[in-house]
Amino acid sequence: KHSNVCVAAMQALGTIGDKQAVEALIGAWRNNTGHARLSAAESLIQADSEKAIEFLIKTLKDHSESVCQRAAELLGEIGDKRGVAPLIDVLKDESKVVREYAAKALGDIGDRNAVEPLVAALKDNEWCVRASAARALGKISYKKAIGSLFDTLRDEQGAVRRRGAEALKKITGQDFGEDYEKWKKWYEKNKDE
Repeated sequence: KHSNVCVAAMQALGTIGDKQAVEALIGAWRNNTGHARLSAAESLIQADSEKAIEFLIKTLKDHSESVCQRAAELLGEIGDKRGVAPLIDVLKDESKVVREYAAKALGDIGDRNAVEPLVAALKDNEWCVRASAARALGKISYKKAIGSLFDTLRDEQGAVRRRGAEALKKITGQDFGEDYEKWKKWYEKNKDE
């Protein structure tokens, strides 16, 4: 019950949006845990997106996995390119969930500076990270990622293969499903275009 009141208060502060409200939201972030902290971050975006971006970037290093995950997600939703480099750093986080959401956010932002780190994430030990990286590469839709996406078609996890095929389809306009040989044959004919 107490946390519901806290969340409602933070939402109201976000709506007010003046300097004192922003400072109160930052204080609420520092002095709460869990769901209340996430609400503070979300309300801060509503109050002051400039401060929120800086704040969310710092939050990517929070001790709570769910808080880092939500910070990455919010940075992706905002779409500001200042989040790209910090999200790339988070692709090396210990938590597979945080790495997965960082990859997703990079795709949502759509900056080509994320292509190489996302290509590297296609080799992550965790299938959810590989799938998220493939999806992100499809969203960025950069032709230089095509060759790297072929390996996803041979992945042991169906979700990774599907995401890789979807990314290839989006980038090329072709649809060979998860058929590695057909994609490779097409690529050999068209790679210089």
